[in-house]
Amino acid sequence: MMLQLDLPAQDLRLLNPLFVYPSTILGREKAIVVKLEQIRCIITADEVLLSNSLDSYVLLYVVELQRRLTTAGVGGVSNSESADLSQRRGSRNFHNIFGNASPDHLPFEFRALEVALEAAYTFLDSQASELQIEGYPLLDELTSKISTLECVRAFKSRLVALTRRVHKVKDATEQLLNDKGQLTEMYLTQKKPRMQPTFYDEQSMLGSRSTDGALSVSDQFLLLLALQIGGSRREALSMPRTSTRA
Repeated sequence: MMLQLDLPAQDLRLLNPLFVYPSTILGREKAIVVKLEQIRCIITADEVLLSNSLDSYVLLYVVELQRRLTTAGVGGVSNSESADLSQRRGSRNFHNIFGNASPDHLPFEFRALEVALEAAYTFLDSQASELQIEGYPLLDELTSKISTLECVRAFKSRLVALTRRVHKVKDATEQLLNDKGQLTEMYLTQKKPRMQPTFYDEQSMLGSRSTDGALSVSDQFLLLLALQIGGSRREALSMPRTSTRA
């Protein structure tokens, strides 16, 4: 894989669940390396390679990406699990939150990256909601029982840890939005004809570029992320002030 995709060894360490790394998105010559919470994958111009494909949220990512690609009729995911897992998780899944806002003309790699970002924000949002449900009774009980102080401290530690992870995903997303050069580097579909000229004609190469002053694919993806992730980030970061004082 390293030779085929020209990836350095340190990039593959991001995919190992035994190592703890902050959320990171790396654009390479032939692939995009993604580590966003539970989502650890390598995205190429044709497929997504997943390292922890048995995780429930990763399976939801696979199902949602397959659904969108089936609608658009492009690409593929290297995972055979396609059951309707969203019904098991209830209504809190990123399909219900985000819907299908991707423009049909986005290349495969940007579709896969978009769904990965949505999955990470949805995972953080669900954990924040669970902490809220667990935290309210502890705060109420604290007013009458001092013995709950240790429970409150443990809850606060989990809350602080979750807040840090939210900021890591936020920083990784904002770094991607602010670095147009890296986003252009991630446009693997445009670079693929140069690497494999025999499989693509000049018409497909010209079709992937913007004309007549229209927004390029990378600009459209930047605009999509800014609009879509901005709203979800506010929801994931919203926590009651009483929990912060605890």
